[in-house]
Formats: sequence, structure tokens, C-alpha cells
Amino acid sequence: MRRSQIFDDNYRWLMATHPTVSTLREYIQRRKQLKVVELFGTIDYDEDCNYKQQRQTL
Repeated sequence: MRRSQIFDDNYRWLMATHPTVSTLREYIQRRKQLKVVELFGTIDYDEDCNYKQQRQTL
């Protein structure tokens, strides 16, 4: 096995198991969820749009 392959495998393992990395991932995921929640009620939909008809024409 090449040295770079060993390094890559160990780096991936570290990134997957290190507590700080998992905490940061959870933090980022939570921030993304909050941004999505902020969009509720702010998007205006076109009432005349018929999405079912548009899907049939594809």
C-alpha cells in the first residue's frame, strides 16, 4: 500500500471519528436547518402553475 493511501485512510478515519469534527458537522447541519425554517411562509407560489401538466409534457 502506498504511503499516500495510508495517509488518506487515516485522515478519513480521523475526520469521521474526531469529536470536534462531529461537533462542527452537527453545528453546520443545525445552521442549515435554521435557514430553511426561516424560509417558511416567505416563498410565494404561482397559483396558475400546473406542475402536474408540466410533468406530463416531459
